Amino acid sequence: MGARIAIARFAAGLAVALVAGCTFPTEQAYRDNVQSWVGRPADALVMAWGAPDRSYDFSDGTRQLEYDRQQTVSDRYFKLEDKCRALLNGSKWKEAEQACKSAVPAVEQLGLHQGLTKMGAYEHVGYSLLAQQRYQEALEYYGRAFDFAHSSLKETDAELGYAYRNLAMANHGLRNLDKARDLYGKAETTLQLAHENIEGQDLKQRYEKALNEILKYHLVAAEEAGAVTEAQRIRKRLEEKR
Repeated sequence: MGARIAIARFAAGLAVALVAGCTFPTEQAYRDNVQSWVGRPADALVMAWGAPDRSYDFSDGTRQLEYDRQQTVSDRYFKLEDKCRALLNGSKWKEAEQACKSAVPAVEQLGLHQGLTKMGAYEHVGYSLLAQQRYQEALEYYGRAFDFAHSSLKETDAELGYAYRNLAMANHGLRNLDKARDLYGKAETTLQLAHENIEGQDLKQRYEKALNEILKYHLVAAEEAGAVTEAQRIRKRLEEKR
């Protein structure tokens, strides 16, 4: 029971850190993404966004595609997400759960190119559930988020490491210790790769801090499972980081 309470407390801090760190795409990031498509092949845009609401062909051979519906959906989603984040930041887990869940139908209407935005929407719900110690429900939302992570991210992306971590913590709370230990290990490997491949010092420090937290929970899972050799290895690694 103590481990479950500790995980719930960590999840609560994690949710607040998520809001403060703005891990997932914001409305401005969405608009920057839209702008990045200007001048790119129309076929590629249609493959990512779907059929446009309108299109215009100009005499110079250029074509303009307009996506009014996607912009409307995006505006609605980010308004809902703002409320979700504010409640997570205030540690109002039950209210956050309802607000974050209400954003999911909106985010699902966004195009295929918005995989990370969709990932964030599902993870927000997962954080609110994990903080309430509703681990099975959290696992379901984290699993959906991981589907988007796995298709959108590389093994050197920290966000993939966080997705592994979230699955690990939900499984840990459910006492699926073997699964949790495996996922903690994957999270550690990915965050280590992210740390080695990023140049910014601030990000390096953030990844290092996250990695240390994961190692501590991995150690608890290993000890609870009676995996003595694994626990010794993790303990040694933590000692080396001091």
